[in-house]
Amino acid sequence: MKKQLLLVLEAVQMNGAVKGWWGYLSALNRDEWDVDLFLFDTTLHDGLKIPDGVNVLPEDIHCVIERVGLGAAVKYALKRGRIDLAIKRVVYSLLQRRFSFFKKWNLARPAKRQSKYYDVAIGSSQGISWEYVARKVDAEVKLVWIDTDVRSDFWAPYWNHFKKYVDEVSGVVCVSKALGEQVRQDNPQWREKIFALNYVIDVDSIVRQSRESCPCPVQERRYRLVTVGRYSPEQKGQHLIPAIAENLKKVNIDFEWYVIAPGCTAYRESIDAELQRRGVKDCVFVTEGMDNPFPIVRSADISVQPSLFEGFGLTVSEALVLGTYVVASDIPPFREQIVSEDIGLLVKPIDVVSFTEAILMALKRVKNGLTCKTYQTPYSRANTYRQFEEILVSVENE
Repeated sequence: MKKQLLLVLEAVQMNGAVKGWWGYLSALNRDEWDVDLFLFDTTLHDGLKIPDGVNVLPEDIHCVIERVGLGAAVKYALKRGRIDLAIKRVVYSLLQRRFSFFKKWNLARPAKRQSKYYDVAIGSSQGISWEYVARKVDAEVKLVWIDTDVRSDFWAPYWNHFKKYVDEVSGVVCVSKALGEQVRQDNPQWREKIFALNYVIDVDSIVRQSRESCPCPVQERRYRLVTVGRYSPEQKGQHLIPAIAENLKKVNIDFEWYVIAPGCTAYRESIDAELQRRGVKDCVFVTEGMDNPFPIVRSADISVQPSLFEGFGLTVSEALVLGTYVVASDIPPFREQIVSEDIGLLVKPIDVVSFTEAILMALKRVKNGLTCKTYQTPYSRANTYRQFEEILVSVENE
């Protein structure tokens, strides 16, 4: 008889975390597991391809959380007959505008309890999915995931609020060894229940997609840089790019820089103004996310990832498997992946001068053929599934 697994996702949009979860699901042995998917924020589900064989639970047990705009949330709730959620969403909006600490307040409680018993239930990230798995799911094993640096200024308030549920679950899983060690050091009381499980890097799929037609033909004698990641300057560091590009132009580097950033449309006016002020609108192209960025990544000379913090950093591994040299912030998850200057350089985070100098060094390495084109990723499906089984054995033996 197959084991039953429940995955709880808070917000569903194609970002690194969700790509990571699709990788995890692909690693599961489907002869052994049935998978149910609980989507809190179903307003973001439209158009998202759910992996084959995953059972999406009915909408009527979901609630609208704070990441959805007020009008859309109320309309969504009323259309489905959930007056209780509509009222609570209005109350939440009013309180959040008046009291900043109500950002910690969440809407997990109105969601209905799961009636099914699961072998394993997973809360996907440090937030309401933790509370839901801890309080409203019956399961033999309950795991919650950390997919970013919870010590950062941005995530610390959420972590400090939701970590109270750690005592109610079987284990906490971090998406990289580096992140796991950080969390253990800061929370020694939970040391024995903190584990690491890297995302899956699907090399075959990445390479196959990279061979599709590139929407941006390469211009001869011009270097190509690329940055891929959700637009979030406080986390991903994309706000540095105009200044770095200006520095590169000053030393007469002929280049084009594609910034593929889901969510950038909301910042379009300020982005364009900064590019204009720096005089780099002719060589830096910021665009919304695309279904397949890999042809551009493969065609690039350098992938630049200036994040201030990450949980893992899928874009680094994706660039490496395509033979694209990487310049990235010197943070633990990137340090775990970039182990040699043959594949990339690590740079002081959020530092324009350091990134400029590193990119110039990287361009010299590319020009002289001093880069590795045969990188072998250690993050395979088989390794991930083996580690997942080891985690289950560990928590079941406690």
